[in-house]
Amino acid sequence: METKDIKIKTKDDWKYDFDQDFEPGDRVDDEIYQHFLDVLPPLVHRSNMLQVSEPYGWDSRGGNTYTTFVHDGISWIYKGHCFKNQTEHIH
Repeated sequence: METKDIKIKTKDDWKYDFDQDFEPGDRVDDEIYQHFLDVLPPLVHRSNMLQVSEPYGWDSRGGNTYTTFVHDGISWIYKGHCFKNQTEHIH
């Protein structure tokens, strides 16, 4: 896939509720990444991964889930709500 064919969502796509306007797998721009980095101290913050420290939910298979983003060398990708240090969206 060429980078010119990649759709990267921006704050303009964020109309009301992030979880209604964005789905796991959506690419997001640096402004959205920066918003989630700044809103709370991160739980996980590496060059290619960000997890917001406030739990989004809880799942009996592994505890708290967190809003998660990863960088694949092209852009940040919203991964959904994942267990700490993981990138699989928990429904």
